[in-house]
Amino acid sequence: MSRAPFAIATAANEKYRGILEGLVRSIRSHPQSAGVPIVVLDLGLGDETRAWLAGQDARCVVPDWDFPFDRPMPDYFKAMVSRPHLPKYIPEAETIVWLDADTWVQDWSAIDLLLQGAAASGFSIVPELDRSYTPMYDNGPYINHQFGWLKECFDEETARRLCYYPLINCGVFAARADAPHWQAWASTLADSFRRVVLFISEQTVLNVVLRSGDLPLSLLPARCNWICYRAQPFCTPDGRTLLDPQVPHEPLGIVHLAGYAYDKKDLPLPLKTPGGGTVLRPLTYVPA
Repeated sequence: MSRAPFAIATAANEKYRGILEGLVRSIRSHPQSAGVPIVVLDLGLGDETRAWLAGQDARCVVPDWDFPFDRPMPDYFKAMVSRPHLPKYIPEAETIVWLDADTWVQDWSAIDLLLQGAAASGFSIVPELDRSYTPMYDNGPYINHQFGWLKECFDEETARRLCYYPLINCGVFAARADAPHWQAWASTLADSFRRVVLFISEQTVLNVVLRSGDLPLSLLPARCNWICYRAQPFCTPDGRTLLDPQVPHEPLGIVHLAGYAYDKKDLPLPLKTPGGGTVLRPLTYVPA
């Protein structure tokens, strides 16, 4: 049986049904998605949601606990533990594109760039680095948070060495199924979990693995994973397209709602337009 050139993967529970549907609808709104497998790590979806996903040619798979925790963990944490093991759950694809459930695809060129980067180096991903991004996070300098995460998951020497690099956000990435990055991520995460278990562990560990210099890496522009809480997008006057807030106001490729509470991600917001106006629309996917 031949393998698909690539598949798109995500994860969600029933609480995230609305934004999960937005992500899937955004993917299927592009003609380039025809025949592309979509795989959803099922962290507690309802029967109606599973049926709707099947109608979108999306396959659900319940992940294992890929690390033997010594205490009960919430099911949603499987998404963090399972991500380094995606080739096990998606054997039908040569390359896996991961999109967090609170992302959506506005411009397919971002998917093309992710695939191009994975083909070139084995692994492509987007650093949280842009001329518009604020250096602050949760009322403090981002570097302070990053130092703390690295120190807890590893040690102070690692934190001092790597905290000044822009954070690599693991909410959007692509990797060849045979890339060595998966095993490096999985084994290093297992080692770190024996030290401490944090919600941010998986991403912190991936940053250490990718910044080690031992593995090739393709770093993509911010439009391929636009972190909206770091810089609110602009919008076209008709309200249809989210834009880079700086000239030349190019359309964003993949929009990411990380940092917003799950029950506030789809609230309408006043977005500036390049001409100085304002448009009220949510940052989540809006069908054309």
